[in-house]
Amino acid sequence: FNLNYHVSPHIAIMPELSMTRLMGDDFSASKNNKEGMSDYYIRNLHFRNDILSLSLLGQYDFYPNKEQYRRRPIHNFYAIAGISGVYSNPQAKDLEGKWVDLRKYKTENKSYSSFSVALPVGAGFRYKLAISWDLEIEFTYNLCFSDYLDDVSGNYIDPLRLSSETAGYLSNRSAEEFSSLTGDMRDWEFIENVLEQKIVQLYPNYRYIEGSAPGDLRGNKKGPDRYVVVTFRFLHIFPGGKINCPKFRD
Repeated sequence: FNLNYHVSPHIAIMPELSMTRLMGDDFSASKNNKEGMSDYYIRNLHFRNDILSLSLLGQYDFYPNKEQYRRRPIHNFYAIAGISGVYSNPQAKDLEGKWVDLRKYKTENKSYSSFSVALPVGAGFRYKLAISWDLEIEFTYNLCFSDYLDDVSGNYIDPLRLSSETAGYLSNRSAEEFSSLTGDMRDWEFIENVLEQKIVQLYPNYRYIEGSAPGDLRGNKKGPDRYVVVTFRFLHIFPGGKINCPKFRD
């Protein structure tokens, strides 16, 4: 939901409230290319995150709106940029298939906030449907000042340093027989014979595949999280200023 207010023929300001569901699953992403994406196939993590964003955006229309809104351009291209306050809550399925909040378990033995800031930039196309209605298609790239939208950032942690046994298995699911999200059987012949990776039993209730040991890389070092949103938006125009009444003629 947003409001778009033009301050000049080219420029508008736009407060916006939006909710976006992000999801990721190592198994689904890599099952058709297990060798090329073997690190993800072995890691076997997943997440979902319903992100709530409150944004203040600036918009630049490439074709000016010089006259009364009824005579606006039939189509327009525009660019946007701004700042967002973001609330996020990454979740994953536990062994019983229930969605649980990951932040409280500190799966990398680090605390992080539910609130962060993002910088959205993007571009869009607007088409005039009727006198008071437009259709917009918009692509927005969001650079976040957080690396925990998926609860993954750094290295695997020795489970003895984590808060509970539940935190231990949520942090490292590489040795699970099935996909941690879908429940599909994993290809253990490929893991053991092609990748030559074996299961290590570190503690009675903690196992992992070689390469996923405490201290090994769990996330990546490419900086904070980023995501792209494609939006289809209907705009209704509320006329501002005085009403233009027709003049009577003799």
